[in-house]
Amino acid sequence: PLDCELKGLDGGHPYLKSKGLSSETISHFGLGFCSRGALKDRIAIPLRDSSGQLIGYAGEAIDESLVPSSAPRYSFPERREREGKVLEFRRSLFLYNGSRIRTPIDELVVVEDFASVWRLFESGFRQVVGVMSHECSPEQIELIASAVKPLGRVWILTNQTGEQLAHSMLSILSTRHFVRWVRLTGRASVVELSSEELKACF
Repeated sequence: PLDCELKGLDGGHPYLKSKGLSSETISHFGLGFCSRGALKDRIAIPLRDSSGQLIGYAGEAIDESLVPSSAPRYSFPERREREGKVLEFRRSLFLYNGSRIRTPIDELVVVEDFASVWRLFESGFRQVVGVMSHECSPEQIELIASAVKPLGRVWILTNQTGEQLAHSMLSILSTRHFVRWVRLTGRASVVELSSEELKACF
C-alpha cells in the first residue's frame, strides 16, 4: 500500500466532463487531473488491491502533445524499492474496480479499459471490471471466476477490436460459468454509447 494519496487533483477538469462523467462517478473512482509530479498533465487513476487499499496510480494522457512521443496513453506504477523489497505493479494480476467486489455476485461485466468501466458505472452498471489490456491473463480469469457465483453470469463487452480479449477468456471461463460475449457492431465503443444503448446490450 502507498503511504500517502495524491493531493490537489482536479476532479472538475473539462476533460473528465467531456467524457460525460458526473461528479458522482468522478468522486467514486477518485479521478482527477494532476498538474505536477510523475503524472503531470495526466488524469490520475487510483488503483486499489482486493482489500481496497491504495497501491498506486495509473495516468491517462489528455493531450498527447504534452507528453513525450515515447510515452503511452496510459502509464502505470513503476517498480520501486521500499524497506529492502522490490515492489512491482503487474496488470496481469489485477482487475480494475475488482476491489469493489467483496463477495461472489450474480453478474459481472468485463471490459478492456478504464474509460469503459467509468461509462458503464455512469449508466447504472455497478459490477464491472477492466483488465487494462487486449487480453485476459490466466490469473485475471481466476479472479473473474471467483468473483461470480457458481450459477452467475459473465458478460464480455467489447467492440470489434476486442476479439483477442474475448477469445482469451471464452475457452477457459465458459467451462466454469455462463459467459456471453456482447460484441458491439461497427466502430462503436462502449464510451460512445448512451445509457439506453448500453442497457439494450444485455
